[in-house]
Amino acid sequence: MKLIHLKCLRNWLNQKRTYKTHKKQVIIKFNQIDCELCKVKFPFKIAYGNKIVDIVDFDMPKKDFIVLESLQNEQKKVFYVINTEDMNKSGGMDKIKVGRSVESDVRVTDDISVSRSHAFIKKAPNGNYYLEDNKSKFGTLI
Repeated sequence: MKLIHLKCLRNWLNQKRTYKTHKKQVIIKFNQIDCELCKVKFPFKIAYGNKIVDIVDFDMPKKDFIVLESLQNEQKKVFYVINTEDMNKSGGMDKIKVGRSVESDVRVTDDISVSRSHAFIKKAPNGNYYLEDNKSKFGTLI
C-alpha cells in the first residue's frame, strides 16, 4: 500500500485515541501510533498539497494555548493541550501547576518520573511562557 486518503487516516487515528479533560485542560492519548499493516510509526505532520499539515485532528482553543507532548512511551503518544487564555487576568491564575497530583492543573498520570508537584508554567506580560521546575526528583526536560 502506497497512498491513503488523509481523511481516512485521520478517522482511523481518531478511533485509536482517548480524550479527557481535567481543570479545563485537554489530554489526548493515542494508544497505537504505528500502521497495523506495515508496523511503521506514523508521523504526526506530513507534506500535503505544498504545505505541512497535522494528521492528528482535535479541537484547539481559540487563542492562547500550549501543546505539550510526552516522549516517555514509544507505544503511545500523549498530548496535553493547555488553555492559557485566563492567565494573568484579574481572577485568573498566574501559573499552571504540572504534576501527578489531583491538585495539578495539568495532570500527568502515566509517567512515574513526574513528581506530584513537578513544575509550573508561567506567562510573562510580554506573552512569553516560562517553565519552572519545582525541585522535582528527576528535573524537567524541554
